[in-house]
Amino acid sequence: MITGNPALGRISRMNEGVAVTETATYGGIARKSIFLVLLTFISAIASFIGFSFMDIYANFNLIIGLLIGSGILTFILGFVAILNPNATKIAGSIYAVLQGLTMGFTALMVTYWGFGGEVFSALLATIGVFGIMMILYSTGIIRVGSGFRKFMISALIGMLFVNLVLFLIALIGGIGGNMWMMFFGNGPLAIGINVVMVILASLMILLDLNRMTMIVQAGLDKRFEWVASFGLLITLIWLYMEFLRLFIRIASRSR
Repeated sequence: MITGNPALGRISRMNEGVAVTETATYGGIARKSIFLVLLTFISAIASFIGFSFMDIYANFNLIIGLLIGSGILTFILGFVAILNPNATKIAGSIYAVLQGLTMGFTALMVTYWGFGGEVFSALLATIGVFGIMMILYSTGIIRVGSGFRKFMISALIGMLFVNLVLFLIALIGGIGGNMWMMFFGNGPLAIGINVVMVILASLMILLDLNRMTMIVQAGLDKRFEWVASFGLLITLIWLYMEFLRLFIRIASRSR
């Protein structure tokens, strides 16, 4: 997800040699995007309610096993949806349900820790940023060209590398120690990194919208509507989780 949203990367090559019966439309992409987002949202709510009725501590191993299994499956499904447009509809839908499961549990845990307001704030912030990016892109205030794409991909790869290095440094410094808290706690450096990730995730929406435009204008097959919608879903989930981390870190500083 962080390395440039590959779900929208090689669409033109995938379409080579395919007989196009129906071409992709903006309306089709919009409907499929709404479907995937709603599926994730409904799954998250169901997960939140379902886990709230469970004794989390008594069933801790079961829940952790379920979440780990869900994470592995979503990783596999993500690649299936990316590499095989014919399977994106099914794989992307299951991916949305499983991501909703994880997000619902995360929201429940965050609420237990006293950050329930931040869950709602992150949701509103994600919706707001998406709306702003839609306006900026549709009005042409921000134009997505080859230079912007190269910058974004370079920045995303760079941030991934930096995060891996910081994680290794924190491990060497000792989990729970000063190094860990410096990079992954609620200090200025951790918040600063989080802000950069929020900005990158926000700008990633522009790339998603641009890819959608390219798909429609190139007259690609209608099945690529699912690929475009799935790519946007990945970005929105990433943006929401970054907002949630940021708001929790900021709120924890005042406690």
